[in-house]
This record gives sequence, C-alpha cells and structure tokens, in this order.
Amino acid sequence: MKKSILTLCALLLCTAAGTVVSAQETELSTEEAAVKEGWMLYTSASSELYTIEVPDDYIELSADTLDTLMDTVGEDVFENAGLDLSILGSIDYSNTDYLYSADMLSNLNVQISKASGLTQDMITSMKDDLDAQMAATYMAIGVAEEDCEPMDVEQIGENTFYRYTVSMMDSTMHQYIICNEDTDMFTITFTNFDEEIEKEIIESWKLL
Repeated sequence: MKKSILTLCALLLCTAAGTVVSAQETELSTEEAAVKEGWMLYTSASSELYTIEVPDDYIELSADTLDTLMDTVGEDVFENAGLDLSILGSIDYSNTDYLYSADMLSNLNVQISKASGLTQDMITSMKDDLDAQMAATYMAIGVAEEDCEPMDVEQIGENTFYRYTVSMMDSTMHQYIICNEDTDMFTITFTNFDEEIEKEIIESWKLL
C-alpha cells in the first residue's frame, strides 16, 4: 500500500517537473459529441480512455504539432510564455496529453500511467497518507511547505477526484487524480487557469 502511494507521488513529480508533454496522436473535434458553442471535444487517439471538453481556441502540443505551432503562433508567443523551444523539441511525448490556451500562458495536461495497485477506493480512503506523501515529495525538490495545499476528495460532475494544489516555478498547479477500473491512473494538471474555465473542463471529464 505504501509502495502504491510512493509510486503515485513519483508520477506526480514527473508531471510537475515539466511544462509540456503530449500523447502520440490526439484529436480535437466538435463532431463527436454535442458540446456548447465555443468549445470542442478532446480525445486521445492513442489511449481512447477518456474525453474532455475544452475551449475551441486551445492548442494541442505534441511532437507532430510543435513545428506547425511555431509557424502558426510564432516563436515569440512561446518565449513570452516562458517555454524553452529546445526543451520542447527533446521531450518524449508518449504518455501525456497537453493542451495550451491560445496565448500559451495556461496549460492542461493529462498524464496516463499504471496505478501500480492503487485503486479509486484507496485514493478516497487514504487521503491523509496521500497528503503527507505529496507534501514530502514536493518539499524534497525545494517547494516550501506553505506552497503545498491538500484539497478535498471531491465529487465533480460524474467523477470523484483526489485534489492537490502546489505552487512552484512561478506557477500554480491544480491537480486532479482518478483511476479507472482497469488500473489506469489519470493525473490532470491545470497550470495558471481561470477558475471558471477549469471548473467547466473538469466537470466534462468522462472515462471511456
């Protein structure tokens, strides 16, 4: 059980340490489901494990789209958002989907990993242990204790998420963690997001 918690924290640390990763093939679409005007349905074609709705001007960042995005939005937009193009080009885009706002200042990523024995019931029942391990993990890399904030295990839309907030690298990250019945774990991280947009996105989360 303790090993499962430590595995979770290690995976979260990998998510927090970078600001950009994506799945091998992803899709942004308004055709696959009825979504409200100005929004689109996002699915990961490589995993086909979930869907989520995002504003229709959001940008998918992946190895396949990086060069096109640089031509479309311009390198200045990346630089103004504090994104290092040399790092973006060397990232292994294999297990995480990344979406950015049009100005590249806010990003949403979904990391998909094996839960290593951690179940959704355990996430709910072991909140205090998870809180302690999360704080220890982030503090070990220099995050101040006051910048680590455990949140509630909360029912949001159709799903129950373990929530955690951390401030690091001049950014505030809200993390939502959920497992499916096939022992896949999803860590959904919002960085520098408008609260209302974040709320609408996470409420639209659907496991497939």
